[in-house]
Amino acid sequence: MPTNGIKNSLSDETEEREHIVTENLDGKPFEAETTETPQIAETAEEYGERDKEEERAEEVEEKKIMEKTRADVLSEKSKNCYNAIIRIIGEMYDKIEASGKSVSYSREQLFAGFDAYIQAVLVKIASGADKFGADEMIFIENIADYGKLIEGTDLTLFTDCSKEMREKLIEASEDRMSAVPACIKIAAALDSGKDFGLTKAIFENSVRICFNLKLIDEKSDVKNNSDIARALKAITVYAAAKGIKIK
Repeated sequence: MPTNGIKNSLSDETEEREHIVTENLDGKPFEAETTETPQIAETAEEYGERDKEEERAEEVEEKKIMEKTRADVLSEKSKNCYNAIIRIIGEMYDKIEASGKSVSYSREQLFAGFDAYIQAVLVKIASGADKFGADEMIFIENIADYGKLIEGTDLTLFTDCSKEMREKLIEASEDRMSAVPACIKIAAALDSGKDFGLTKAIFENSVRICFNLKLIDEKSDVKNNSDIARALKAITVYAAAKGIKIK
């Protein structure tokens, strides 16, 4: 085909395509939409800022993770165990209340009772060292949300305390941990009819909390956990008496 013929053919085809794309199905020309360049630039700028903010947030989060100490990580893990126990206690309370039976304790009293108990157990375990360490006492103080071993007392104040203060705190913990928490009695009562595993779940999460406390001190003998068994004896003895297996 001659060169002029090719050019004319391409020209005709181009015009035809332009005619197709510039008309709608009704044969009417499309109205071109106009977008102002400054608006596009601003949007791109906003996206860029958002990306930068997200990057900064990620950097801050990564920095927080890197700055976490051994005690911080163990405290967080233990708080998850604690929250699991609180959730179980709350669900037990709701179950009894829904059945129409009366409960001798309020929900908050059950929570506070467990808090005092677990703090007592942890203080006893921490007393295995020569002195109450700062990380251990922060761990014990922060584990509870509703009650305390000694109401109105910040347990971190016992860090490196005198022998007299130390002995008084240990005495208070021994008195409290010898009594079975009300939540365990309720869990055992529910488990005795049909084993829901409530008592076992509370016990196992309590063991994990105790074990994590010991792990704060890298020199702790974590192979020998007879101290944890002794501290939680009130639960194991009560469960055994009710014929409930928790181990």
